[in-house]
Amino acid sequence: MKIIQFMASSGYGGAEMVMVELANKLSARHDVFAIILADSVYRDKFDEKVTIVPLTSHPTINNPLLHYEIYRIVKDIGPDLVHTHAVKGSILISRINRFCKIPHLGTKHNDRKGKIFNRLQWVSAVSAKVKASITNSCGLVEVITNGIEPLPLAPAPRPDTFTILSVGRLDRIKGFAELITQAGLLNFDFSLKIAGTGGEHDKLKTLVKSLRLESKVEFLGHREDIDRQMAAAHLVVIASHKEGGPKTAIECLFYGNCLLSTPVGLIPEILPGEMVTSHDALAAKITEIYRNYPLFEHRFDEIKKKHRQRFLLGGVVTEYESYYRKILSQAG
Repeated sequence: MKIIQFMASSGYGGAEMVMVELANKLSARHDVFAIILADSVYRDKFDEKVTIVPLTSHPTINNPLLHYEIYRIVKDIGPDLVHTHAVKGSILISRINRFCKIPHLGTKHNDRKGKIFNRLQWVSAVSAKVKASITNSCGLVEVITNGIEPLPLAPAPRPDTFTILSVGRLDRIKGFAELITQAGLLNFDFSLKIAGTGGEHDKLKTLVKSLRLESKVEFLGHREDIDRQMAAAHLVVIASHKEGGPKTAIECLFYGNCLLSTPVGLIPEILPGEMVTSHDALAAKITEIYRNYPLFEHRFDEIKKKHRQRFLLGGVVTEYESYYRKILSQAG
């Protein structure tokens, strides 16, 4: 198959990582083209088999030059299918596809608003919760989770101090402010490490200072060794308000020792109630896990054994290939 992958964003978060990893794996068996914005920071993460097509027009969603440029690229490539990720890219392809008439799959990566997915004939959602957010679909919606290709990892010694790790873009929706505030209520010795970059960095640093947690909270910035960071932490915490996956939860199934999360994305599908919490109860639940750590660690070991197979990247790619074939069959 000749496949275009497209996401109209320049940063590198969970959804962009999914697109890159999917394009790379597909390129082993298909002709894959990745349309990206000119300033995309993830350009060098594609495999050499992926043909990268950078856009030159200003990426505002209503720019007519951008639409024409994408139209010309799609027409010149002549793909069997275009696969878009997230809202903006899906809108852009939907608009130009009135003239191109190419089978178009859009992937919804979170359960936030995204009316475009109600209008597409073919949609994939990264969790059942995301699928449920597509309330007025006019077409076919299938759940295909995210996945990873786990790295071999030697057992890592954990520090004596109870270490909590949280990973993600430093954005309000990720709930880092709530996590830091709740960490200020903990009455035992701990270390909170936050891995990621983003626009909320300065505000979060100010919050840490106001709570006098400078000796407890460490901002790690962007890390390429999340696997080792997870292995060295006692507990991974996801405090997001909204998520699709989240990818952090999947990574934790392979590298982490214990996971606590708010009920976002696929979390209700993999974690039992005692490992899911609200923002207001984060401190109480973290304290409960700290005081009963061997019990929670054992429980999470059982969860990992049960769910890991489902989130292997190879199987996820096979699911997408099957969906592509179904789309092409229906498109005639």
